[in-house]
Amino acid sequence: MILDNLDSDETNCIHKDETDNCKYSFAYGLNPGKVLYVKALEKKECPFKIPVSAIVVGIGGIALLMLLIGLIAFFMWKLIVYIMDRRQYIIIIQN
Repeated sequence: MILDNLDSDETNCIHKDETDNCKYSFAYGLNPGKVLYVKALEKKECPFKIPVSAIVVGIGGIALLMLLIGLIAFFMWKLIVYIMDRRQYIIIIQN
């Protein structure tokens, strides 16, 4: 039998699967005719898995974004210095 919850008058057990680290709950007992029965929960309980690849990509993306912002700021500064030097050069040439 597959159920959504287990009764308290049965022997409840939990099995932890080593491959995916999930817990499976089931219960067993004897019915009035002394026949063994087993009930299992339909859903397994699995721990939350941390998406390591998403974290690595996120950190890498942030690093690339910082590098890009730094390069844009550097080239803007170089452009401003170039324009100012060009104006000074024109003033010097005219005098």
